Amino acid sequence: MGVRFASSLRIVLAAGVALLVYAAGIVQVNKTPVDLGPETLEVALPPELQVFLAMGDRYLAANIETFRALVLTINEQDQTTLRVLSEVQKSASTLNPAHEDNYYIAQAVLPWNGLVEPTQFIESRAMDARSWDFLPGFFHAFNRYYFERDANGGAEILLRVADRLDQKEQEGVIGMAALWREKGEDPQLAINLIRAMQQNSRSQKLKASLQVRIDRLQGLIDLREAAAKFAARHGRAPASLDELVASGELQHLPQDPLGIGYGLDEKGQPVLLRPKNRVMLPR
Repeated sequence: MGVRFASSLRIVLAAGVALLVYAAGIVQVNKTPVDLGPETLEVALPPELQVFLAMGDRYLAANIETFRALVLTINEQDQTTLRVLSEVQKSASTLNPAHEDNYYIAQAVLPWNGLVEPTQFIESRAMDARSWDFLPGFFHAFNRYYFERDANGGAEILLRVADRLDQKEQEGVIGMAALWREKGEDPQLAINLIRAMQQNSRSQKLKASLQVRIDRLQGLIDLREAAAKFAARHGRAPASLDELVASGELQHLPQDPLGIGYGLDEKGQPVLLRPKNRVMLPR
């Protein structure tokens, strides 16, 4: 009876806290002018405080933090919001590294915005905590290969988690690891990964965000194909993206759906640009 009473009391207290938070939120909303722009995150609470607010339940705290990330409408160029989001998701990973939605959302959003380190923290912990699950290990390997430019390191991680699959699937993973080592970075592979995430996502908002990623990478592929044709014809890399249009390799430059844009690296290879400061992304 004592245990049941304590459990009931805990539920009542949790409900009371939720009601207080809700009431405070209503008051704040009524005081705040309506803003139809994207929602933003301003604060990432320390994991210890999150556990306290969740009545000592670290798994509930992790669920709350993941829910914050899931419902967020992300302004892709708001780097402050994205950095806070990465801290929120790292906190959720610290509280419950095996949380499936947390590692999935992190992969779908963070590395494509230049936040590779927190993504790798989350995926590595999920890979270790979910010994039956191939996917976080695959994400961890992909990020090492694609964003960190370490094909061999990515292939090694991939082979390490291959035994979580059946024999036929293991053969495919071994072939993929060999391809990574041979071919190196490939935007089409990134598109294939994002499409697979799209198909498996339960969130329509997340699916729409992932489609933007696909469209942006497809623009990069189109630019690289045009740059290769330009180099074959003129014996040099283009000096600017506009040269690809002036030479007839493209009818027009692709429009980045994020509005960030594309650029050329020091070798004349088209690359994605980073938000705001326009620093070139590795991919």
